[in-house]
Amino acid sequence: MGAGPRGRVAAVLDAASPWGEAAARRLAASGVRVVLGGRSRERLAALEGEIGGGRAVAVGVHPAKRHHLEHLVEAAVEEFGGLDLLLFAARASAPPLSRLDAGALERSVDVNFRGLVYALAAALPALRGRGGTFVYLCAGPEEPDPLYEAARAAAGSLLRAAGSELGGEGVRFCELVAGGGADGERAAGEVLRLLREPGGGGFLRRVCGAA
Repeated sequence: MGAGPRGRVAAVLDAASPWGEAAARRLAASGVRVVLGGRSRERLAALEGEIGGGRAVAVGVHPAKRHHLEHLVEAAVEEFGGLDLLLFAARASAPPLSRLDAGALERSVDVNFRGLVYALAAALPALRGRGGTFVYLCAGPEEPDPLYEAARAAAGSLLRAAGSELGGEGVRFCELVAGGGADGERAAGEVLRLLREPGGGGFLRRVCGAA
C-alpha cells in the first residue's frame, strides 16, 4: 500500500457510530471510496447522500451475522473494484460483572468478538489481493466493562497472530487505540495515515491520545 489514498476503497463498520462516521467522512473527503456498514440504515443512507458523487454506498450490517460481513466486502468489490482497508469500529457495551445479565453478555460477545472474527474472515481474501490493511479501533469504556476489555485482549492476540501468518503477503493488521483526549477526528486521521503510508505487512499498534 502507498501512493496516496485517492481512489482507494475502504469499508467502515460501524459507520453510524460517532467514531465510524468521522472516519468515513475523513476518508471520503480525501478521495477514498467508502462502503458504509452498520445497523442504522437511515443514518447510513443519510451519510451516503451527504458524501454523494458515487463515492459511498451504504450496506445494512449486523456484526454477529457472518453473511452480513460477507455482503459488506462484496459491496466493496462489486461497487468499487476491491478493498484496501476495513475499519472495525463496532462496539457493544456491557455493565460490570455485578450487574451483568444474559442479554448484555450475548450482545457483547456477538459484536466485540464474534463480529470482529467474522469481519476479519470476510475481509482477508480481498485484502490479501491488494496488500490491504485491517484496522481494529478500540477505546477505553466510560465505566468498567470487563467483557469489552476481555474482547480487546483477544482481538490484539488475534491480530498479532494474523500479522505473523499473513504479513509476508503485505497485509497489515493494526490495533488502533483511542486513548484519553482522543476523538473521532483524531482516530480518523490515523486511519487515513495508514492508507497514505508505504506498504509492509504484519502487526502494528497505534495510539491516538494518551494511552
